[in-house]
Amino acid sequence: MVSKEAFGIFEELGDRRGMISSLANLVSSLAHDDLYHNDAEKYGLQLLEIIKGDDTEFSIEVIVLNALTSIYRKKKKFESAKTYCKKAIELCQRYEMKDRAILNLINFGNILRDEKNIEGAKAIYNEALVYTVQYNIKKDEGRVYWILASVEAADGNLEIGLEYAEKSFTACSVVNYYYGIANA
Repeated sequence: MVSKEAFGIFEELGDRRGMISSLANLVSSLAHDDLYHNDAEKYGLQLLEIIKGDDTEFSIEVIVLNALTSIYRKKKKFESAKTYCKKAIELCQRYEMKDRAILNLINFGNILRDEKNIEGAKAIYNEALVYTVQYNIKKDEGRVYWILASVEAADGNLEIGLEYAEKSFTACSVVNYYYGIANA
């Protein structure tokens, strides 16, 4: 992997920032491949230790926390996934990373849904929805409405599911218009 090679080069140069960035890229890359989850977890935990107490590395910390959340969710280690996701949410809120805070709230809702805590998941999705409207982030608004539509439809609440699906379509249509994407 290029990130691992880059880490070695930065390590030889004694470039701490380069080492941290390349290690974060490595963790993020490995987390996307099921065959390398254990390596991603190991490097991610090491990286958290390296940057511990360094408030200037909050964006790197969020990347690593997201990767660990994803890894633990896939491994069905839900308590660990929730722990890292909560930390990511707290950091995103502290540093006003609004879109990332919403993303992590959605991730937290997904973990609760995996645990079959549907009511808890819906509460989190609705919290994320409040922020999408407050910050006018239509892409995520459409995404949250779509997730809620799926949840309600799965629970047999087809009418409510259709209302959420329509709201999702409306929000996504605004995004398509904004970015100039044609609707067929």
